[in-house]
Amino acid sequence: MSNEVLIALISALSAISGSVVTIISNYLIERLSEKRKNKKEQLEILMNHYTDFINNLQLYMNESSSLNFNKFVKSLNKIKLIGSDNVVSAASSYYVDICMNSKTMAKGRHEHYQNIILSAMREDILMKKSKMRRRNLHLIANKVKEEKDNEI
Repeated sequence: MSNEVLIALISALSAISGSVVTIISNYLIERLSEKRKNKKEQLEILMNHYTDFINNLQLYMNESSSLNFNKFVKSLNKIKLIGSDNVVSAASSYYVDICMNSKTMAKGRHEHYQNIILSAMREDILMKKSKMRRRNLHLIANKVKEEKDNEI
């Protein structure tokens, strides 16, 4: 083989390998971008359901009506579908305790459950262990009465 043919062959292989590397890197970047986008969308959905649950829980705590209880249960059922095991377990335990002791449950007991639920949600959303487990994360009472709507 002459030097000219060898140089042409090396140039062609360099061009081909450069193209292959570009194609592979573009594919990997696009794939990572798609994963990030999907993760962000899933996190948004999760946060919306968690926020809805917290709002309905607070609404029920402010006014223990059957309408507010139904909203709370509806949001709890959504949490059971998409929440982490820790969130579902904490929220379900709270629901059972509310159903059995709603009239006699002490404020401290409510705060205990709310602390566990909020800590589990924070861990779920932040994707890491929360250091706030021992802190007081219970809900802040919202004394502003909302207008009753027909949504159940």
